[in-house]
Amino acid sequence: MRATVRQHWLPKAGNAPEEYEDAFAHSLGRWRFAMADGATESSFAADWARALVEAFVADPPFRAVRETARREDWLAPLQRAWREAIDWERLPWFALAKAESGAFSTVLGVEFMPECEPQRPARKGGSTCTDSLCWRALAVGDTCLYQLRGDDIIASFPLDQPDQFGSCPVLLSSTPASNEGVWDQVRITEGNCRGEDVFVLATDALAQWFLAEHLAGGQPGRSLLALGGEEEFAALIGSLRQRKLMRNDDVTLLTVRLDRPDVSQPPGLPRRRRPGWPWGWR
Repeated sequence: MRATVRQHWLPKAGNAPEEYEDAFAHSLGRWRFAMADGATESSFAADWARALVEAFVADPPFRAVRETARREDWLAPLQRAWREAIDWERLPWFALAKAESGAFSTVLGVEFMPECEPQRPARKGGSTCTDSLCWRALAVGDTCLYQLRGDDIIASFPLDQPDQFGSCPVLLSSTPASNEGVWDQVRITEGNCRGEDVFVLATDALAQWFLAEHLAGGQPGRSLLALGGEEEFAALIGSLRQRKLMRNDDVTLLTVRLDRPDVSQPPGLPRRRRPGWPWGWR
């Protein structure tokens, strides 16, 4: 099975591209995709969001979130690098305290694997995961993933209702003390997929519209998959903002399309098994 990925992004209306504070990263060779939404209210949030998505693609922290020592092994180097990149001596006094409080961001990552453990029940619906390609995802906050099969949403993670989006999502911080209550709110899920499934990753404003449009009987997946270049994406987002169907925020979209079913070994995914992870994968 092969995957193709398309990416689109747009800053808030009225902001310059350099003020964009979302981030995304992916590796087709490793079959990993990640997205983050830096909190505007914090300092150097774009740098922190970018560090999180790059770290997920390099080494997804599925085991780390379950074990305190591993959390530090994964997160502490990112936090140190974020602090070291700031020119503290040149910060004006009014920006210093804000920067000391750290940067905050959501993060969502998904990883695909070549086959499932035999006879392992899926979390939703009670079916057995026997397809040739499986996925697992991790989320902090309200950046979302949707698995589409035709016009149906097979999986919606971590939120599945438009009214679940709010002004205070869970955020991961570059300051260790600010993360004490976050780890219990990290979400992890898994699923299986087949050829011609599409995965949509979207930051909160677009994700909320996507769910609302779907529940209203629309076909938002078709609208997003039909997009050409950045001009068409900007036109769609501009129209939704103007009609008050989407709030004004940075917007990021990744679409991952699977295009060949029933192949047991996707290229670039070695058959490796690791002890300690309940599904046999690191």
